[in-house]
Amino acid sequence: MAFCASRYPVGEQTQSGSDAAVAELAPRIGVRAACDAVGLAQASYYHRHRTSPAPAIFDELHSARFADLAPAEVWAILLDEGRYLGSPKVSP
Repeated sequence: MAFCASRYPVGEQTQSGSDAAVAELAPRIGVRAACDAVGLAQASYYHRHRTSPAPAIFDELHSARFADLAPAEVWAILLDEGRYLGSPKVSP
């Protein structure tokens, strides 16, 4: 069976249509099932709709309180205080 690229358009318009379908279905059947129903990878959907906590993280890292600490130490202190701003990056 030959693959016809024009039958499976990829682009911004297709993504927005798929995302709209997932957004409509998700409250009723969940994101995973909605992504499966429209043929969209769940990771792709979440990747496009994630919110970045970066400004809050950088504000904390650059504050006078944490000026001399490593990011992992700041993360641990904030976690002890009940504040979770994201996970620390793990280097390979």
